[in-house]
Amino acid sequence: MAQLTVVCSTATDGGTITLVGVDGIAVISGSNFTTISGFRTEFVSASGHLQTKITNVSTKTLVIEVPTNSEDIAFFYTDVQLEVKKLAPTLKGTSGSSITWTIRHAADRAVDPGLEVITAGTLTNLSNSGDLITSFSDPTISAGHYIWMETTAKTAIPTELAVAILFDS
Repeated sequence: MAQLTVVCSTATDGGTITLVGVDGIAVISGSNFTTISGFRTEFVSASGHLQTKITNVSTKTLVIEVPTNSEDIAFFYTDVQLEVKKLAPTLKGTSGSSITWTIRHAADRAVDPGLEVITAGTLTNLSNSGDLITSFSDPTISAGHYIWMETTAKTAIPTELAVAILFDS
């Protein structure tokens, strides 16, 4: 988790008060605490309102060389709840290559088939490779879950499948 340390300069002459982060960049400034302005952009949402939480977007990518139609590969474990924001699949292969894949998660892979981020999986082929996926059946991955990827079908000869998960924690 990122931490921001702030130092306050008090204006004794009625001038501007500036709060400066340890990185030397002004966080906010103003003449008093009722007229503070100039919030750094990471503190302000697109609507212009002050955010209560700075979004912490992370990415993890799994690459499978020469994927088959029956992969079942561990991706990662999370000890905090995650909210999937985007999936970014890419596929390389011979002409006509495609693969159907899914991302699953559960507290115990050995006994639980897992919940799918996108029910029934996703078909990726050479023409839609690189398209960002932003609509999900179940984008919330609970703390204490393992995340893995499965493939269920393929055509032609895919030589590489990569899936990046972009998520908030």
